[in-house]
Amino acid sequence: MELKLTHDTIEVNEVVFDAMVEQSVELDCLLPDYCPNVFKVLKCKMVPKMTSGRVVGNEAVIDGMATVFVVYICEETNQIRSFSQRLPFTKTVALKSACENPSMDVSMQCEYLNCRGVNSRRFDIRGAIGISLRVSDQRQETVVSDAEGAGVQKQQSSVKMDGECRQTCKSFTVREELELPNGNDSIASVLYHNETARVDDVKVIANKVIVKGEIQLHVAYCPLGEEAAPQTVEYSVPVSQIIDLPGVDDRFSCDVCFDVTCADLEPKTTMDGESKIISAELSVNCICTCVMEAEKEMIRDLYSTNYECELEYKKIALRRSLPLPVMTSMVQTSVDTPNEEIASVYDIWCDIARLTGKRTATGISLDGEFDVCAVCSTVSGMPLSIDKRVEFHDDIDKDPGLPGCEIAVSAQIRSMSYHLTGDHKIDLRIELSVFAKAVQMISQPVVVNMSLDESKTTSKAEQAAVTLYFADEGEQIWDIAKRYHTSVGAILEENDLDAETMTQGGMILIPLID
Repeated sequence: MELKLTHDTIEVNEVVFDAMVEQSVELDCLLPDYCPNVFKVLKCKMVPKMTSGRVVGNEAVIDGMATVFVVYICEETNQIRSFSQRLPFTKTVALKSACENPSMDVSMQCEYLNCRGVNSRRFDIRGAIGISLRVSDQRQETVVSDAEGAGVQKQQSSVKMDGECRQTCKSFTVREELELPNGNDSIASVLYHNETARVDDVKVIANKVIVKGEIQLHVAYCPLGEEAAPQTVEYSVPVSQIIDLPGVDDRFSCDVCFDVTCADLEPKTTMDGESKIISAELSVNCICTCVMEAEKEMIRDLYSTNYECELEYKKIALRRSLPLPVMTSMVQTSVDTPNEEIASVYDIWCDIARLTGKRTATGISLDGEFDVCAVCSTVSGMPLSIDKRVEFHDDIDKDPGLPGCEIAVSAQIRSMSYHLTGDHKIDLRIELSVFAKAVQMISQPVVVNMSLDESKTTSKAEQAAVTLYFADEGEQIWDIAKRYHTSVGAILEENDLDAETMTQGGMILIPLID
């Protein structure tokens, strides 16, 4: 019976770039005419966001927008005011090879930011954005999945892996008119704001992904009146989108994230002459990555008991990813205040500066840092900002499920509460939504082709019907059978063995097969 090989295609995932790159920021800011002169800068903050990303040949091109907020004390009134400026940028990164079916994971953070006042209306701002970029390329590889005939023996295994992958990015705009809650004073100007977008529901149908979620919007504003202190307000804006993604269906698992790339907030005067409405225009990116799990039969080794043969091997890189349910982490920490007495806390900004996750014996361990900025008032009525970087740690009792896997984590601050204690501290309670994925990388050689030399038969005529062989502890029965041109099954049966690895050294019988 002649040799018959069955081939199959598998999706191979190769990481072509995984590093942090830096984008410099240089701004010459001039205070708008409607803003009062600056006496002292309280806080200068930069929020970088990706607006689009693509792979062109062997380059990754990332377009982004950096929004810089400058919160300051007015020259004459000691009131808090602010202004903002945006800086678009493009970062091009060289990859080690061109990609066939690329997917990108991008995150950005402010590495450092310096604000120098040239005069009371002009500022020189210098900084850097850290861009964490991971680019993977998926391509198809043809391997041998089965073989029969010519006395062929095969070492075969079934491997679960990530199969077809589809990724797309859709940008859209959300417009809302948001009313101030009862009891809040009318708005003179918006000081600053931050946005957190989350996905609550994902449904995959033929060629489309339906996504629902919400944007949590935190706004600090300056009320009307010379003596008015800053106030804050929270909103929840619903979001829903239908994303076209050809080729996907309900067999795919889908990872979707919303990200607010730009937000314009303006106070709006109502019919009664009061500024009780915030007109919001939010630019949102929706990044959708769909992966179908695959299970493939692969041949790790082959030989023929009848003929000499040559094998062609190839080492391939496979990936299996398992998204985990959204987890919650509660972090309690505190920030020391200066010796001068703090009368009140107007607001607190809190950003995740660093986050890592790793697998432990009992679940997942999180380590990270928060950048905390507290905008306060002293007993003398002078505004004050307190900036601290605080570390945090949490252990989550959740088994990732894949042995030997790495943990990829990201998180959002879902809620935060604080109170000023009597010992010059601000106690913080922060609730994090943790998004984790278990990733198992598999690298192994597989057989991609086999050829027989029918002119060279195995020398069975010169062999005895049974050969005595002394096997070492830990030796594989497969290696012994291949060396003597017999089968694993025949050795196991002849020696009444139930495992393909020798548990102890000793003499075994190697039978000759036809």
